[in-house]
Amino acid sequence: MEVNGRTVVLCSCEGTMPLDAAALGKALGTAPPRIHHQLCRAERDRLAAAASGGGPILVACTQERAVFEETVEEAGGDPDLIQLVNIRERAGWSAEVGSATPKIAALLAEATLPLPGTPLVGLKSEGVALVYGRDETAVEAARQLADKLDVTVLLSRPGEVVPPAPPTSPSCGAPSARPRATWARSS
Repeated sequence: MEVNGRTVVLCSCEGTMPLDAAALGKALGTAPPRIHHQLCRAERDRLAAAASGGGPILVACTQERAVFEETVEEAGGDPDLIQLVNIRERAGWSAEVGSATPKIAALLAEATLPLPGTPLVGLKSEGVALVYGRDETAVEAARQLADKLDVTVLLSRPGEVVPPAPPTSPSCGAPSARPRATWARSS
């Protein structure tokens, strides 16, 4: 089955999730999909066949990501073209399983929509970093960066967080010139 230019591959998870192929096809405006039962094991060849087309694939299972990526790669496909959607825990294994087809169709349709681009901002630290936070998490992030960068930690609501002592030089116990950490509290 193809939805919005993406091949959709469905699995019933060994029959533990009833999928109505005719109703799903109707809801998605496509021919009824083929329902697989062991896509992550005995039917891996079916996923490999779907991947041989070279286009994007939507697999309706998130649990076996590594198996699906390996299968596609072994078939000569690009594992980066696989997208996964969890219909099992979000609809198929629910108390409303008997009436879950519209929700499953909506989850599949939503997963095939193109994602808007995420804007990126290029930054050049030139050896300096600011870690902004409110608790020990920010302090720990700064600790991890401090051996490579000059770090300033700004705590917005520090509460009982105590700034650590400055690092010392291993040879003489004096404060070292590098790394340097600056601790600041904002109100």
